[in-house]
Amino acid sequence: EGVKIDELSSSAPPEVIRDSGNHSLVGLKGTLVRDRTDSRWMPSRGDRLELSYEQMVGSYTFGRAVGEYSIYHTLYTDVFERKHILSGRAAVGRIIGSAPVFERFYGGGHGSIRGFDYRGVSPRSAGTTQPIGGDLLILAGAEYTFPIIGKNLRGAVFLDSGAVEDDFSITSYRTAAGFGLRWIVP
Repeated sequence: EGVKIDELSSSAPPEVIRDSGNHSLVGLKGTLVRDRTDSRWMPSRGDRLELSYEQMVGSYTFGRAVGEYSIYHTLYTDVFERKHILSGRAAVGRIIGSAPVFERFYGGGHGSIRGFDYRGVSPRSAGTTQPIGGDLLILAGAEYTFPIIGKNLRGAVFLDSGAVEDDFSITSYRTAAGFGLRWIVP
């Protein structure tokens, strides 16, 4: 990976200025997965555990350890064989060493803490509102999905929560609830 950070504004956080310039990173990642779900694309029962570690070297040397767990349960199947599914998920991530701002953890957005801006959940640079990422990621959530029309349009109600911190002291745990639509394209 090659990263170039330049042409920064004068109001850029000191953490970003520190990481400015040209950087090269090479990573080696190992992942273990145990998947006992009934479908890769729309699981309705079972669970999935994923553990990974990536070692990065180059301009920076650090490791990234992540553990994720998801579980799925069908609550009800209607006469058209459409399923009402309750799912839960949890994830923990830790950076070992000193990672630059562009490789740190951020929360917010789809696949993280919905209801918050992309990268909106993060430690901030001192005295500013600028996100600089964290070394610790904690996520937890639950979702209920249900059929609306046919087998292709589903509704979803969710509760997501989590934190991104510099260390193990949780100072800002965020929670968001919401709803959405899922259109499954055949």
